[in-house]
Amino acid sequence: RVYDVPQCGAAYTLAQLQNVFAAHAVEWNLMGRDRPWWSVLSVAEYDQGTAPSENTIRTFYESGRKHVDRVLADLNLAPPLH
Repeated sequence: RVYDVPQCGAAYTLAQLQNVFAAHAVEWNLMGRDRPWWSVLSVAEYDQGTAPSENTIRTFYESGRKHVDRVLADLNLAPPLH
């Protein structure tokens, strides 16, 4: 089977797509191991080489909750209860 990817102006086989995804999986695993906070939210305060403070972690998770709430609102779905 061939998958049409209009954004790329090309079509790819599953084997070709698996190679691309495998390369990305390697990068995500390395970033998750070496820079876990920064690999999710790429801002300087999460790329200090040490574990972030409790307050920074709280801010990190709160930003995720706000993002999910915005996405759900865009989809006309109710946000989860926190």
